[in-house]
Amino acid sequence: MALIEGARESQRNNQVMAGPTPAPSLRPTPFPTPKRIATPEQTPRPTPERAAEDDPNPTATRSPQQPAVFTIINRQFIVPARHFVPVRFRLVVPSTISGQFQAYGGNNDIAVAIMSEEEFENYRNGGYYRAYYNTGYITSDTPTVNLPPGTYYLTFDDRKAVIIGKTVIARFVATRRD
Repeated sequence: MALIEGARESQRNNQVMAGPTPAPSLRPTPFPTPKRIATPEQTPRPTPERAAEDDPNPTATRSPQQPAVFTIINRQFIVPARHFVPVRFRLVVPSTISGQFQAYGGNNDIAVAIMSEEEFENYRNGGYYRAYYNTGYITSDTPTVNLPPGTYYLTFDDRKAVIIGKTVIARFVATRRD
């Protein structure tokens, strides 16, 4: 009987008293004045490699004075199942695009293509498109393609996969043909 009385006493001591909750303070929290880190003129411009590392849809663009060689993409990234990853780049002089890629995951296959900006809209919408380079679904390749000046897309496509995405390691560069 003493055990039951002890349990009842314990329950009474652990009860929480319900009452009105005090209203939260509506005073604004003071924030320190932000310090200017850099002016826009001092901010370094991202390189195409940096843009490709930070952006899920990377873009590599060049000024009218295209260097002899520039990197379009050089990184490892994920292409989710039922999606594709486009990389936009611009050439101002005739150039040779060379690169290599390797796909991992699922059936270890990815479809890679290089197409003009005009053809990309058809590609994006699942329509017919013409490509300068198109692999179908393969594991790896080391392509070389000659392109005239223009804006292009390099695409890594895993839209046929249902569940498992792909990890892709890709390095593509553009070299001027003088």
